[in-house]
Amino acid sequence: MAKNGRPTAYTPELGEKICELISEDLTLEEIAKKPGFPSERTILRWAISDKLPEFCHLYDRAREIQGHAWQERLRSVHKKVSFYYDEEGNMRTDTGSVNLLKLESENLKWLMSKRLPKQFGDKPDPAKDQPKQRRYVIEPIKTPKTDRGLGE
Repeated sequence: MAKNGRPTAYTPELGEKICELISEDLTLEEIAKKPGFPSERTILRWAISDKLPEFCHLYDRAREIQGHAWQERLRSVHKKVSFYYDEEGNMRTDTGSVNLLKLESENLKWLMSKRLPKQFGDKPDPAKDQPKQRRYVIEPIKTPKTDRGLGE
């Protein structure tokens, strides 16, 4: 155990709990602040360790689930828009909340495209991926006419 009381020894139970918290959308920073959990650095070391393939698999799966949770959250962003009534009693949209939610949705879309590019990344445009075709025109070589009768 480390001096600051954080466990540095991996156990399958601890690995499962960490991955459960990741899939619930907690950051590694938030997890590391919880009592009895290792530091962010330790968790990341475990996630790339060849000695812990079971944790690597759980970690990847938790991140995938987290990406799908972001998709669900993105689907409900529009429900958070704030409204108010003006002096005349007309319902108005709070533009500040709209801008904040727009930023949140853009961030979620970007994170999803990076975390799960096959599912949420930009789809390749076949027209853009094709190299431009060049057209070559081949003209016959014209030979100069000479006095010897070799040309036409």
